[in-house]
Amino acid sequence: EEFIDNAKKNVERAGYIKNVKFYCRDVPQEEFSEKEVDAIFVDVPEPWGIVPKASAALKGGHHLVSWSPNVEQVKRMVEALKVHNFTRIKVSEIVEREILVRQQGVRPKERGITHTAYLIKAQKVCKGYQDNR
Repeated sequence: EEFIDNAKKNVERAGYIKNVKFYCRDVPQEEFSEKEVDAIFVDVPEPWGIVPKASAALKGGHHLVSWSPNVEQVKRMVEALKVHNFTRIKVSEIVEREILVRQQGVRPKERGITHTAYLIKAQKVCKGYQDNR
């Protein structure tokens, strides 16, 4: 709930709150209640488990985005996306590193915790699409 509250505040600040619905549920156990949605964003431990249900809820040509903290999750998610006819799968590494800003110069902070996570974006294939590559 804390993460959803924070996400709601961010979306509201961006001016899109009327266009976004938030859900906190056990997706592998439940269906998505909405159909023909424009986008799905998930941050769950096993995102590959929701791919079939997300595909059923998502409009053709629209995006599923997943946030994962480790590469093993990324690997399994990409495999599931391919099996369920997603295309244009893109994985981006997101690295957070604190920067020290001082009068004598700007540089990365010497000590500290850095955090890496992975953003996976994929597009649902439209019905009737054929890849002729």
